[in-house]
Amino acid sequence: MIPAPTISPYLTIIPDRSPAKKAHESLGQAHKAIIYRARQRDGLPVKCFLYKWVDGVGWETVHELPAGTRKEALPWLKKPQS
Repeated sequence: MIPAPTISPYLTIIPDRSPAKKAHESLGQAHKAIIYRARQRDGLPVKCFLYKWVDGVGWETVHELPAGTRKEALPWLKKPQS
């Protein structure tokens, strides 16, 4: 079980990174950690997760990203269809 945060309300789990679990102070920082990994390896090499702490609820999944997801396919970077 992952403990409740004291300051950082976002958490990324990138299994092939050290440390695999890392807390972030903002959603933008969490996104950047995943973007960096996807760009570094020409796609995510492993399934990655992004969670947000919700008081009274606990960790909620924001994104569950399958291995092979390329940077341009990340949900927060996708351009809206016209």
